[in-house]
Amino acid sequence: MLRRTLENLQDVTATLLMVLLLVLSLQALWRLGRLAFLQPSVTTELLSEIIFVLILMELYRLLIFYLREHRISVALAVEVALVSTLREVMLKGAHEFEWHRLLGLSVLLVVLGGLLAMERWMGRRYNEASEIDAH
Repeated sequence: MLRRTLENLQDVTATLLMVLLLVLSLQALWRLGRLAFLQPSVTTELLSEIIFVLILMELYRLLIFYLREHRISVALAVEVALVSTLREVMLKGAHEFEWHRLLGLSVLLVVLGGLLAMERWMGRRYNEASEIDAH
């Protein structure tokens, strides 16, 4: 009984986060429209705002997956981290970082890319093994 109540509270929390992400996405789209059509803006600002909207969409997908499966998708979380890190580099430009921060970001991107590749490879192997067992 208590476990089910706590699970329902988690679902309510995730749903509220989804509503918040939807509001943030609409605000970001409004800003993007103003930047693109009404104000003279720099291309990097536009790209940064577009990537921000994509990050919000990926977070929304992550919450949908959580509500459906009641677990976090590692692949989706890694994708969000990758895109967020790339957005930071694009926003500032690689030439504006100190060498040790750029090295750290590079290592982070390699590790996240490796995790994503490994997850996809392991997922494919798991699906192939399941198909073999089914026959």
